[in-house]
Amino acid sequence: MDKTILLQLMRNKPICAHGLIFYPPSLGEIFDVIGYEHLKNLMLPFCLTKDCFDLPAEVAETLSIFRDILLTNPIYIADLRAALEIICHETQVEFTIDEILIYHPAPESDAPQMLTINEENFEDVCQIMMAISGTSKIHIEKPPKNLSDRQLDIWQKLHEGRERERIKNTPALIDIINLCCYGGDYYISMDEIEHWNLWQLMNCYTVRVGLKDYNDCLALTPVTYDVKAISNDKHWTNRLKVRE
Repeated sequence: MDKTILLQLMRNKPICAHGLIFYPPSLGEIFDVIGYEHLKNLMLPFCLTKDCFDLPAEVAETLSIFRDILLTNPIYIADLRAALEIICHETQVEFTIDEILIYHPAPESDAPQMLTINEENFEDVCQIMMAISGTSKIHIEKPPKNLSDRQLDIWQKLHEGRERERIKNTPALIDIINLCCYGGDYYISMDEIEHWNLWQLMNCYTVRVGLKDYNDCLALTPVTYDVKAISNDKHWTNRLKVRE
């Protein structure tokens, strides 16, 4: 993602891209007006990948998530419309077989400016929407091909175990907020955090966890002599770089 977009998210400012203006909602707005679960549901069309569908290889190669799935499904269309209204404040949206047409008010003219979301720029829109909402692309682990029945059974049991472990270790939003408040060298009030967007919250969480992890490694290094744990790409300045 363009570092300019990340800078705007860090500043909690609107993002201009492809003629659209994306307004990151604050946590206060999400909790009191939009609804956190509702926002996550609206972000589903932007997070879909081909992994989400059981497709033959020859179909998956040519399938377009945007054109063949999103623009043909009334539920996804409704989610896209609502997301554009909440995040971009766009209310005049029309869906065709291969494009989303947005009639954006133009201050200098009586006629609205027409903006287009299509196959070429949809992924850019997805990246911004996911950053704003703290979501990511859905990737589903699938078994290797040509496994015997016994091998497939073993793989499925291992996969179920990994999935249970992943779910158990995924922090809930309330835990992320709690760590951001109390988990560092200084306290951040809930009143302050409620003005943040979700990207800012997740960035704070990542930084605080990264610093704690680095300091733990720093304390152990004289005992273990494992200098690599605190140097080069694992040095704290690299761990805390803002990434996509």
